[in-house]
Amino acid sequence: MHDYHATVFQDGTATFMARIVDFYGAPIKQSDVDSITYSVYLLNEGKPESRTVNPFHSNYELNVSDVLFDQLQTNPHWTEDDIGYNFCWTLLGSRRPSPFELAGRHYLVEIKLVAKRIPFLVRYRLFVL
Repeated sequence: MHDYHATVFQDGTATFMARIVDFYGAPIKQSDVDSITYSVYLLNEGKPESRTVNPFHSNYELNVSDVLFDQLQTNPHWTEDDIGYNFCWTLLGSRRPSPFELAGRHYLVEIKLVAKRIPFLVRYRLFVL
């Protein structure tokens, strides 16, 4: 599993992008996906394996057609490669309570896709300024 790393401002907005592929390396399409949910965790600085879920941002369902594209996309915000992404979602910092309320801490955002009953996880580790 590949974790993406980024920095976000306290109470800030964060946009998450990824190219999500199946076991054969083909990009996942909307029709393949049964559900997409996200959860935000505050990481314990002393114990990296320990995390506390934000109850207001836990297992929250996203609309598949709003965040997943059938064709790979490219734009200046996608800097991983020239191939493109098929997942893009923005978590608004203005959504209260804030998903990133503590500056100087690390958070984990997990996106869980279920495609043909198979779960896929995309994880983002964020440091909050």
